[in-house]
Amino acid sequence: MVTQYGSGYKAPYYDRNPTFGGGQVGVSNVAPHATTVRLNYTVPTKRIAIVTRVESAVERQTAATTPGEYRAFATSLLSTAYHTFLDSQNNAVSARASNNGGCGSIVLAGDFIKLDTSDGSTGGTVSYFLLAVATEFDA
Repeated sequence: MVTQYGSGYKAPYYDRNPTFGGGQVGVSNVAPHATTVRLNYTVPTKRIAIVTRVESAVERQTAATTPGEYRAFATSLLSTAYHTFLDSQNNAVSARASNNGGCGSIVLAGDFIKLDTSDGSTGGTVSYFLLAVATEFDA
């Protein structure tokens, strides 16, 4: 690893004070609901984050009266990207779906990674798991 840089050179990102950020959320037996923010992680001022892992999973706990689409997704505002998007309409009890994605996405200072869920069904419950991990560096 290089420890000194010449005049006018910026250290590589991995040498610029790396720290970890992000978070995870798991909620069980959630009734139908509009889009709900479960976690919001904002990249601090003068920092840049690289998304290193994103996961989402859903599981139908009880059957819906009228099945609808239920979703788990991770987004950012400024990068206008879905890091992961998972939706299902399977109404069978214990029906599961999972997804990974978004690795390598850049999230700039002031932008955020938002973990959301929604369920357009009538009745029934769903469990959700969402995870977003990022490594922050000095900008």
